[in-house]
Amino acid sequence: MSLSEVEFAFFFPLFLILYWILPRKAAWQNAALVAGSLFFYATWSLKLLPLFLLSTAIDYAVLRGFARFPVPADDAAEDAKKKIASRRKLLLTIGLVSNLGALIWF
Repeated sequence: MSLSEVEFAFFFPLFLILYWILPRKAAWQNAALVAGSLFFYATWSLKLLPLFLLSTAIDYAVLRGFARFPVPADDAAEDAKKKIASRRKLLLTIGLVSNLGALIWF
């Protein structure tokens, strides 16, 4: 199924209804988004599903890393600022290379 197919015209409204009837908790809504994305992606190509899962896992790990290294306060030591900035740049590079690499490959 792609965005331009008739099936998507049925899938998307049904998914939105499901999303909005779920409890207003981020965990429930995030789980619905992941499940809907996996279903949509799987209808396009099952053999590419592992790539989607790997990309999702890498993005999740990168974002968790960003949460571990928040932007330091203005009064923080310069060494700490540089260390955190370099780690955040490394995480950003990993995320960009993995996602852009997949786009270039396919």
